[in-house]
Amino acid sequence: PMVMGDTRVGSSSQQFLAITNIGTGRLQITSITKGAGDAAEFSVSPTSFSLNAGKSQDVVVIFSPVSVGSKSLLLTVNHDAPGGSIAVMITGNGAEFAPQLLLSAALLDLPKTQVGQASSGSFSIANTGNDTLRLSAVQVSGDTGSFTVSLTAAKLGPGEAQTVEVFYHPGSPG
Repeated sequence: PMVMGDTRVGSSSQQFLAITNIGTGRLQITSITKGAGDAAEFSVSPTSFSLNAGKSQDVVVIFSPVSVGSKSLLLTVNHDAPGGSIAVMITGNGAEFAPQLLLSAALLDLPKTQVGQASSGSFSIANTGNDTLRLSAVQVSGDTGSFTVSLTAAKLGPGEAQTVEVFYHPGSPG
């Protein structure tokens, strides 16, 4: 079997199926046909060729899923050697990729801080999804003059996390 793996819906991935002539004479690949399965989501090239003894030819298999889910194709390589044909099962998975934001804290409770002093706390931002998370801005809203953050933008791959420091420096009581 040939496993194409996860491929984003609307894009494509490719692999090579190597066909080798292990005989002593010329081998004619008369056709490579797509049979049972999700034939419309796979393409194959070339579909006919000949090979001298000991030579190989790579056949390009392209998987282009149009929907989410497991896909398969039974590919038949027809030839002029004894047996006449060989079947290869090809599988792939149409996948949606998306980042998923996870904050370690919904509320950050900073200690009481005197005017002119500073305190800080932190939280983490994690990407629990399966695609890159791009943060274009981490901003403070409300009393923006008393708070600053250590991170203004980030790019997190799947499974990555980033700590964000929040600094509080009150300018007036309250």
